[in-house]
Amino acid sequence: MNSDRLPVKQPGHYSLRLLQAQWILGEARADLVPGICGDLLVDGYDTESLRVLASLTGAETERVADLLPRLFHEMDMGQPTGVQAAWCVAQSIARDIISGTVTPADGAWEIGHFGTTFDPLFPSLSIFIGLWSEWNDDVERRQQYESDIREEALRLLATGPPSEPGTGSEIDRLVQLAKQQTLAGRPNMPAAAERLIRKIPAGHILSENRGERWIAIGSHNDRQVLVLHTTLPFGFIRPEYRRYVDSVADELGIQLADIASADTRQLSVTPETLATLASGEIVRPGPIDWLSADQVRELTNR
Repeated sequence: MNSDRLPVKQPGHYSLRLLQAQWILGEARADLVPGICGDLLVDGYDTESLRVLASLTGAETERVADLLPRLFHEMDMGQPTGVQAAWCVAQSIARDIISGTVTPADGAWEIGHFGTTFDPLFPSLSIFIGLWSEWNDDVERRQQYESDIREEALRLLATGPPSEPGTGSEIDRLVQLAKQQTLAGRPNMPAAAERLIRKIPAGHILSENRGERWIAIGSHNDRQVLVLHTTLPFGFIRPEYRRYVDSVADELGIQLADIASADTRQLSVTPETLATLASGEIVRPGPIDWLSADQVRELTNR
């Protein structure tokens, strides 16, 4: 980015970055673009496309689709990835929480909802779902939960976006920790599964096929809530069930990664991590992309 044309500290810079992020995600409202561009002109920005966009009337907003990409090019802004764009939007909500533009509860719900609609962000944003749920259920402690939400919003603002697919992630770190646990004397995972099942409401094994590397554990209505590796102390869990199993998992040294659901494509996993889970080299079909827990299971069962 050319900083002498686009001063980073000017107020308009943030709104321009947010506008680009929303546009990439298909969330930008064309009817609001002229007003945003008018504010950018006031802040000292000036390009041909910016002036045209700022002057559009309500009947001319169909031109936004052609003009916005030109504006981003004129500003030398580059092309953020979908993850970077989504992170920018999530951080904008966190700023609103800190500034008081939205209440902590409303902001937490909005960030959590955004995390569930943009799957790759779910592991990073699921904490807001939990805090909103606690705030909603525990009226007497709402002030404490609001403080916790603000702290998480500050942490979100200070944190970079999640890794792109296949470039290293929290999943990779947890699998490496699990691998180290095996060297120190890993727990008996089938026995560990039985202990965890007793902690989960209506917990029961959904599948335990001989030769498979994973044990799927369900709750009410056969809802899959926990998937454990049969040899490594590692698993995937729906975050709302953590409170039931965290104490046992911590005691046994089992590393758990949050997932929205087993079929949600939100996991960034390197080929090395897949090989560790498969206990041998595997060939990943197709290009590296986001995976679901079910896909990880399928790939590493081969």
